[in-house]
Amino acid sequence: MNPLGINAILVQELLARLAVARGRFGEATDRLRSVAALADRAADIQFVRPVQASLAELALWQGRP
Repeated sequence: MNPLGINAILVQELLARLAVARGRFGEATDRLRSVAALADRAADIQFVRPVQASLAELALWQGRP
């Protein structure tokens, strides 16, 4: 699976959420870091907000509130 552009943000963010739910925090961090800048450049809240929310959830699970 090789989604392009905006679709890559959506796919990677969803896979990161699944990784968080499974306790795979390193994988989640890698996936979110790879799309965070791309989501910010998209400048559309529908792409920025989910990535930022997932980063916040990851931080909570890692004890970094």
